Amino acid sequence: MAKGNYETHDFYCLNCGRKALPLMRQKSHKHSSCHRKALFCPWCNVIVNHIEIATEDEKEWFAHEFMKGNFIEEALQSMQFCKTERKVYNEYGL
Repeated sequence: MAKGNYETHDFYCLNCGRKALPLMRQKSHKHSSCHRKALFCPWCNVIVNHIEIATEDEKEWFAHEFMKGNFIEEALQSMQFCKTERKVYNEYGL
């Protein structure tokens, strides 16, 4: 693995807005801007959609939109879907 082939992308929780975890991605493995992924939030203690942030511009956009409350409905729908449809909750007793 060459060091120059990877970059760090951060995931931010749509429920609380806090940084959840970083992920090293190959530069050739690009997702669309602000890609969503259902992950466990260590701050909320639930599985909820997180938004992938790769650049400072995306981070500023997310902070601005989060403060306006534009992700509240999406976060609630995500948590409800994960509780009813995902086997992860059943496996871990969440």
